[in-house]
Amino acid sequence: DSSSVIVRLIAKLMLMLEEVVPQHWSRCSQFFLIFQEFADLGDVEKKYLLSIHVISHFIDVHTEICKRSQSKSSEKTERPNLTHMVTVISRLLCSCVTDYNVEHPTSLDNQEQQQLFVLPIKDRSIFDESFLQKLMSEGIYTDDLVNMIRHWCWEDSALSEKVLGIIESGINDAEHDGLKAFYDILKQVLMMSDSCQEFRIRLIMKRLVAIIDNFRKYPKYTRESIENFIGLAQDNRSVEDWLNRERSSWNWFHDFMKGIGFSITKHPQLGIRLVPIGSTLGGPSGSLIWKNSSSHQGSTKESTFRPLHRNRISDERSLLD
Repeated sequence: DSSSVIVRLIAKLMLMLEEVVPQHWSRCSQFFLIFQEFADLGDVEKKYLLSIHVISHFIDVHTEICKRSQSKSSEKTERPNLTHMVTVISRLLCSCVTDYNVEHPTSLDNQEQQQLFVLPIKDRSIFDESFLQKLMSEGIYTDDLVNMIRHWCWEDSALSEKVLGIIESGINDAEHDGLKAFYDILKQVLMMSDSCQEFRIRLIMKRLVAIIDNFRKYPKYTRESIENFIGLAQDNRSVEDWLNRERSSWNWFHDFMKGIGFSITKHPQLGIRLVPIGSTLGGPSGSLIWKNSSSHQGSTKESTFRPLHRNRISDERSLLD
């Protein structure tokens, strides 16, 4: 009912989005909380928010907030916390039918919600690289991002490839202390046990090896990358199988980590892990993948992917460590 008090309030708040909110970005968290609590009321409220294109409006506001916050300060402690905004976007996206649901209507039987809505074409810009990559890089919206990515990428190889490309680009551009945010999301995406799982793993893993190889002259970046790369196999047998099959392409990781006191081990129960040299994990109950690894066997250059060449400013000093 357009005459209800809450709907009129939402309409007024929408008018404030573009002009008022960006000016007061450091205090906008509670503003978006109102939208979150409204969406949580039920399906009718979600449908209304979708009908007024809240998602695309939030994306536009996010762009403007980022511009203003970056011009004021580059310090992470002064960046806006848009958790409630991202939660609203995620919950709305997860309330919508996907292309897979349309092609396979019986899949709706497994949905917890009683009703799924159609996502307006205008709001599909949510999957644009600049917006998603920025949210991923913050590292504080992981759960909401994972929920909406898993919902929309399920059985969708085309969208999976697009999202993996965004994650890949983020990993390529990140500094060493920004890698974990992307790998945390990637780990959850690769655990999706649909028919596209092997496709995703094959698509991204060699590209990650190529990126790490390309920047291996930066020790901090290389160490952080290898730790996160190996971590993808934790609780994921499919990734572990890929690591075993394609170990020649990342064989040099073992020598690099050994040089800083770590071994890549394969434990019967825990799978592939990084452990300090001398740890009991690599003893009788575990076995080293290699005892004598050759340097950089295999080549990732056969991949059509080519990482960007650029300087890693914050890692330059590590060359002297």
